[in-house]
Amino acid sequence: MEGGSLESPFFFELFSSLILLLLVLSFTFATTIIKSLFSSMHIRKILLVVIFILSWLSPIKAQQPDSLNAPFQVGETLQYSISYGLLDVGTATMRINLGYNGDSPAYFVRAEARTSSAANKLFTIYDVYESYIDITTGLPIKSIRNISENRYRYYNEVVFMRNKKQVFSSRTGVHAVPDSILDILSAFYYARRFSMNQLVVDQKVGFITYFPDEVFSFEMVYKGLEMVKSKFGWVECQKFVPIVETGRLFRKKDAVIVYITNDNNRLPIKIQMRMIFSSVEIALIGFYGTVYSLPVYKSKRRLNSEKNMPILLRSSDDTIETVD
Repeated sequence: MEGGSLESPFFFELFSSLILLLLVLSFTFATTIIKSLFSSMHIRKILLVVIFILSWLSPIKAQQPDSLNAPFQVGETLQYSISYGLLDVGTATMRINLGYNGDSPAYFVRAEARTSSAANKLFTIYDVYESYIDITTGLPIKSIRNISENRYRYYNEVVFMRNKKQVFSSRTGVHAVPDSILDILSAFYYARRFSMNQLVVDQKVGFITYFPDEVFSFEMVYKGLEMVKSKFGWVECQKFVPIVETGRLFRKKDAVIVYITNDNNRLPIKIQMRMIFSSVEIALIGFYGTVYSLPVYKSKRRLNSEKNMPILLRSSDDTIETVD
């Protein structure tokens, strides 16, 4: 497959199955709502493209990351709210646990999303993604996808056979893949190992991943630094815009925006998608067990001045009062 085209039949076939960690999990809510309101397969297929943007950082031809300086650790938990217009429709959670590959320790990452009690009256979603990741290389060993959306069910396990450059899918068998291929969930953590400080405005970054049973590539454009207001205060972020097509759904090429904290944590703190008829927003509302404290500001003006020095938060239980 020559991935990346928003009009490809590939996206038409992937309703409800293209769910990633935060974005993969969270955009399921948007697609389900839109299906109920508009019953448009075209709308759904374009929305599903956006689920890939949480693997924003994974460079296609990057050098091997420094495993000793991974900006995450066992116990890290990220919590996100998912809203459609003015409606809060659900939450998404990602957590790193300690697992094992045989006798060898590995990261066991679990991402899940569920509808809110109010949204459950219209539709019910409980999706789980899991990945076992090699602690040294950051590459996935095994991935699991367990989907439950109303009466729809989907389960698949994929084993990565590095020495053969193949993967084995419990649903479709053996597939040849490029070297160092990632699954969607591990791509997020693999990407966070790389510093993006050398990026210049309008530079493209991309990744290659295996999902759901194909090799897929995707690109985004770096747009510089921007101050973003969060639940915790003002945060300096790197701004990325995925490549989308304008027309039926998006009026502007920058209709989808991803904000990543410009610190050593490199956390997705907000994702916005402005559509012709409504908007979707995913926002970080909780973080625990991060390696580094999160630097936040009281104001977006006069950063690092005497009255607006960064305040370091160890978790989302610590908040500050903003002035604008």
